[in-house]
Amino acid sequence: MPAADRGSAFLALCAMAAAGCTEPAKPSAAPTSTSSGGQPVTAKPADAGPRAFAGSSQIVTWKCTGSPCPWGDSLTNHALVWPAAVGASSARLGYSVSAPVYLPGARANGAGIALETGTARVHAGPPGEPSHPVLATLTEGQTFHVTGVAAGEVLSVQADLPFTYRVTLPAPGEVDPRAAEPRIADPRGEPRAAESPAVRAPARPVPEPSGPRGPVIRSIPARWRCHKTPGCFSDPWPGSVIAWPEWSAHQDNGRTGNVLRFVYSTKGEPLYPYMGPWAHGCEVRAESGTVKVVEWKRGSEQWRDTVLHPGESHVIALVAPEDGALIEGPDDSSMFSVSLRGCTPQRLQP
Repeated sequence: MPAADRGSAFLALCAMAAAGCTEPAKPSAAPTSTSSGGQPVTAKPADAGPRAFAGSSQIVTWKCTGSPCPWGDSLTNHALVWPAAVGASSARLGYSVSAPVYLPGARANGAGIALETGTARVHAGPPGEPSHPVLATLTEGQTFHVTGVAAGEVLSVQADLPFTYRVTLPAPGEVDPRAAEPRIADPRGEPRAAESPAVRAPARPVPEPSGPRGPVIRSIPARWRCHKTPGCFSDPWPGSVIAWPEWSAHQDNGRTGNVLRFVYSTKGEPLYPYMGPWAHGCEVRAESGTVKVVEWKRGSEQWRDTVLHPGESHVIALVAPEDGALIEGPDDSSMFSVSLRGCTPQRLQP
């Protein structure tokens, strides 16, 4: 709320995801063992078709051992750890990751990722980019078929809380007939693959933003802190946000446990970045840097990310039961600026 990939900052680490925040073997015959860490459960020769395995997410640590390390010295997140035989990577942007979490695009296309419990986000993008878009947000019982991951990109599955999964990968060299399908955007602008794992309720009508654009607003460097939250086990999440008056927005993300976070400036001042329902119809235009607009139901484990580059715009359109939004950097401490139209803060209802 990290992609991300904080809950995307707030949310997270989109955590770490993502886009932001994060985000990272040798060939061998298929193993026959099974483990909670995601080791294969089906023994097949390398050329005998897809490989299936299941497991539980692991708490993974990104430790700065090089440069540029855009997310601070270290950070942690739950992630799907890939089996050693698939050639996944454990390095990215100067970080050494405690486990291989970045699957090469050549192995990712054609994969089926099914979530058995929890919620997780599927990210993909070039290893050298600080933000990886969210291809899908999966909840219990949903399956995502991966397509459109370009050569040179990597794929990861991350979350702020534990999850369990089943995965089917194509065999090395196998070409999935859907692998060349491009990523497409749904009517709400959320990145997804051609086969969406979920059908969303229609959005309520989006008012046309009126009036001239406001002045350019620069983001504020921020930290998502536990604020004496019982059971908190990870360091503050770094990021940057657009903040609002105290009476119009929330300081915390409304979640629970380790992912209940309160937002402060790097100087220790409270920040209030979590917009209320009045965000519906707000038009956000990126003026500099990379901007992420998050639409969500306050306190939930699911949200929608829209990443903007300079000159691009997005109108916030909340889809029931969503009731708020956040404008932040892409899961790291990078700064950005925006201009806004139709964004009139209103007092939060008790």
